[in-house]
Amino acid sequence: MWRLGFPFVMYYNGKMRGGYERIGMAVSKDMVHWQRYGAVPVVANGEDKSNGITGDPQITKIGDVWVMFYFGAFWKPKAFDTFM
Repeated sequence: MWRLGFPFVMYYNGKMRGGYERIGMAVSKDMVHWQRYGAVPVVANGEDKSNGITGDPQITKIGDVWVMFYFGAFWKPKAFDTFM
């Protein structure tokens, strides 16, 4: 059983006009037709969520745990890679 009801999940960089990059999620049943999942980003960092970049999501499985590595900038002193 798939928890989201879709066998394929994709994380992507998204940016509203005049905004900063965030990580969004899309789902698919066939890897051809995709739809956004949810109305807000799944990862958005920064003091008030209107500044800073969160992007370049990479998913990997370490043992039984799925981990997302991603890039952050402008919401801490320097650009950096991090994970969740």
